[in-house]
Amino acid sequence: MKIEEYLKYIKNKLSGYFDIEERKKYGGTEYDLIAKSFIRSEKYIGSKKITIYAMESTEHVFVKQYTEFDVRKLEKYVATLVAATDSLVEVKADHMCTVITGVIVLANQIDEAIKKRVNTYKHEKSFMFGLKGWTYIRLVVVQLEGGEVVTNKRGKEISRFYEVKIN
Repeated sequence: MKIEEYLKYIKNKLSGYFDIEERKKYGGTEYDLIAKSFIRSEKYIGSKKITIYAMESTEHVFVKQYTEFDVRKLEKYVATLVAATDSLVEVKADHMCTVITGVIVLANQIDEAIKKRVNTYKHEKSFMFGLKGWTYIRLVVVQLEGGEVVTNKRGKEISRFYEVKIN
């Protein structure tokens, strides 16, 4: 599968649940896709004006393709995601969680050093001991040539979503 086909495939899968922007810059880096999903759940009595509690969940997805990729570029990409956890998370009374998902799309093989770094990567942060919510980063590297998907521990829950569709 070619990179353009894969990006279109992922865009179609995300479009039902996410607001998607193509070729958008964030933090000085241009991404092929940036997607945002916002979900608010409420419990109320009698009328929607009398809310007992509410929870808000947000997910931001940053998809970028690379022709040449090494550990240095991975570290730079991850630093952008960490900066996003600081700037995109809105901690307020109803905030439950904000998830930042970074998807790296590669045409050629994934280096073993990159696989090891991605598998062991972890970034989680809680606000006021979790009472005001939390945030974490999912990291996904997709290799189109062989259909391999490498993720960190948090990314395993979504790895099937990003699998390469082989006709």
